Amino acid sequence: MAKLEIDKLDAIRIYPKADESLKKILVSTFGAECFNGKIMDIINLFPDAFDHADEETQQDYLKSVSGYTTRDRIALEKLKLIAKVLRGKWLPNYEDDNEKKWYPYFSWVSGSGFVFTFSHYYYAIADSAVGSRLCFPDKETSDHFGKQFIQLHNESLTLNK
Repeated sequence: MAKLEIDKLDAIRIYPKADESLKKILVSTFGAECFNGKIMDIINLFPDAFDHADEETQQDYLKSVSGYTTRDRIALEKLKLIAKVLRGKWLPNYEDDNEKKWYPYFSWVSGSGFVFTFSHYYYAIADSAVGSRLCFPDKETSDHFGKQFIQLHNESLTLNK
């Protein structure tokens, strides 16, 4: 008899696409609460986001960083992957002037670098400094992205030393 082993992160990743019988197995193995949480509860480091990304997103990231040698460009690519995973299927709709598009805002603090200040939103546009790749459907996700990944934001926003 063959034995299937799966870790929790893989189970969370495949659950949304699983058929009902596989979902029942996953719930009986890991518990229903494992699949009812928010994505922010499990995406706290870049490797978490990379492991949770679909294969196409992983391959796109690997291709994009293969030619980069500077920390700022690699950090930006990591941030784009993390943002995509945190957003899930949501994409900003710039035809909808009533939809909020949240993004983290940073301030420069001498001696500390950029620090997360707050999240802000626009309905119809994204700041040119942010772009649509780094915006979110809600303040909570934007805050998490700004605070949890502050080191990557600093690497992306500052000159290499």
